[in-house]
Amino acid sequence: MKKKIIKSFFTLGILISACSTTSCSFIAQILSDISANNSFSSNDNSYVKTTHNRSSYSKTGVYNANLPTAPNSYNLSDIKYKGNYLTNHDLGLMNDLNYAPSTGDTRFLVVPVIFNQSTNYQGDYSQNFVSKLDDVFFSETSITDNWESVHSFYDKSSYGLLNINGEVAEPYYINKSFDEVVRSFRNENDAYNYVSSLVNTIAKKYKSQVSNFDSNDDGCFDGIWLVYNVNDYYNQRREYSNYDADILWAYTSYNTADSLAPIYAWASYDFMQHTSESTSGAIKTYTKDAHTFIHETGHMLGLDDYYNYDSTAEAYNSPVGGQSMMDANIGDMDPHSKFLLDWINPKVVNSVGRFTLKSFSETGQTVIIPSTAGFDNTVFDEYLMLAVYDPSDELQKEDSTYVYEGVSLPTERGLQVFYVNSKLGLIKEAVYGNDLYYINASYLDSSDITDTLVKSNNMVQIINSNSPSWSYNPPISNLQENVNKLELISKDYNIRSSSYAQYSNLNNAYAYPSYANSDLYQKNDSFMSLKVGRRKNVFSFGEIAYSFSVVDDDGETMTIEVTQVS
Repeated sequence: MKKKIIKSFFTLGILISACSTTSCSFIAQILSDISANNSFSSNDNSYVKTTHNRSSYSKTGVYNANLPTAPNSYNLSDIKYKGNYLTNHDLGLMNDLNYAPSTGDTRFLVVPVIFNQSTNYQGDYSQNFVSKLDDVFFSETSITDNWESVHSFYDKSSYGLLNINGEVAEPYYINKSFDEVVRSFRNENDAYNYVSSLVNTIAKKYKSQVSNFDSNDDGCFDGIWLVYNVNDYYNQRREYSNYDADILWAYTSYNTADSLAPIYAWASYDFMQHTSESTSGAIKTYTKDAHTFIHETGHMLGLDDYYNYDSTAEAYNSPVGGQSMMDANIGDMDPHSKFLLDWINPKVVNSVGRFTLKSFSETGQTVIIPSTAGFDNTVFDEYLMLAVYDPSDELQKEDSTYVYEGVSLPTERGLQVFYVNSKLGLIKEAVYGNDLYYINASYLDSSDITDTLVKSNNMVQIINSNSPSWSYNPPISNLQENVNKLELISKDYNIRSSSYAQYSNLNNAYAYPSYANSDLYQKNDSFMSLKVGRRKNVFSFGEIAYSFSVVDDDGETMTIEVTQVS
């Protein structure tokens, strides 16, 4: 199931939280009918607080001292981070977006939202609701028969660098049914403004407790989660087909960076419940499923969706083939996302030779293959990332065994090759009539990203996107198609290629595309073995400098041989 996010670029998050005089009066009228029963209290002040200073940022800081790395082979180099290393959190702040901290002790306020006299209730929305949410978000290890909680997933995915905790508030009651509320919306903005205003009202209610949910001491909640007692969109699309039902999506959105609640997520209680079929035909029922909540929390940390927003049911495509929590809501986070969140320290290939890799999900070991244009020692560049996938890993086993919303992970072990183009650029804006356009994007080298630029220019963005309509990509002479931000390059990409993608976009008609066992690189497979000319031009800037082959895999360690590309 596709999950909707309010895309985090420039004014949109602010637009949603702002409103015209007419709209504000409409929202005020709606909120006048909201009442909160039961007070929320917290006396937990024992968690560790951290501060972030970009000018002194180090990748070997208090939480990053034990980042997992690939073995120290002679043909691999460490990334030489600059003292003013630009993080993804910094990039958000440059654009007035305050993401939840991705390392340390991040704390969320989770609020059950109860619409009164709803005909769409699905279960017990009393103390059982609160108890279930507590398990889904904060269970310490995993949820019995329900895979991981939000806390346990991020603890494992970050290799212990991110500790998500918090508290579930008493239910927040609204003295109108959902039906009354949604049928009063006049347009899409009314729906989003309603939720944004509700978040701000709740944030003010708990303002005296904000320090308990402010791990980086910026005076704001790290993040607020609202979970409402109405079925999700798919269960009600017919009933509300003539009304704006976007409010029934699970999504993440933003207020201004200095708001008391700068980032929040909204999802149905119904997302905790679903039935899946295993690859062998066994049926499993989930009553406390956290997949959607984990995915949306990734947005709260500053990650994008990796599926293509521009796809249609007739030709749905996904450059990552569903193989990331930020694509199809399954499995672990991909290497690029973990790099963005400062959870891993990749090695960089600098010459021919061999190196070994263990499972990425378990160890964080990953290697960067640069182009002949070089690597700028920053996550915001163009490169390949190699990572060993193993379906027996703790965060991969569930979704390689059971099909989640029509997609699953491979059932075999192998090497995955990710193409990344997260280069930054300066974006200029222009207004035509009442519409805002972004034009004349120009790429930046890492040497261009100075403190002065960071502090004075809030129009620095990752140029590329997995959705063409969201890309700021400028014309590049050797490219005729959209450049994706993140792709999985299939071993068998000639079969799975489509006209949309530059390289290996995975495409299925009338179905969610799923990366398969045949797409993995296994023993004796070489990157340059198919379509050599196309592979040689895999990069937008420069050509591929090194090819690589899987020469051995003993089930625990994979040996990769690197050769020069002539």
